[in-house]
Amino acid sequence: MTREQDLEIELRRLEDENVRLKRMLAKIYSITSDGLIHTPAAPGRGRPSGTTKLGVLDSEQFALRLFSTYQQLPTDARSKVEVAKAMNISRRTLHRYLDRWLIVWPPTGEVEALIDRLRAEKAGEVAQGV
Repeated sequence: MTREQDLEIELRRLEDENVRLKRMLAKIYSITSDGLIHTPAAPGRGRPSGTTKLGVLDSEQFALRLFSTYQQLPTDARSKVEVAKAMNISRRTLHRYLDRWLIVWPPTGEVEALIDRLRAEKAGEVAQGV
């Protein structure tokens, strides 16, 4: 064997050893972190899943807050990005809520009519004692 062949064989052996050590480290990390990092006492980074800065809302509460925020904004600042900023949530969170409850983003001209209809429905429920 030549010197180059010996070096190539040694290089492959070292690469295989490196892969083996990385796998071993991954196993060690998973064993030591299992039950220590993501336990109920220490759930991990960030806000718990299913919650937002708005708190936990149902579809009606979210729709009412969305439309009231939308109505309070100036006409030229009624984009999804601006509404999300006004609601103190991200645009992504706004989209997730819209998708979750199938709330359709209202066309600009029809928002006031929709808000009036929601208020009338709410007033009818309150009058009936629901």
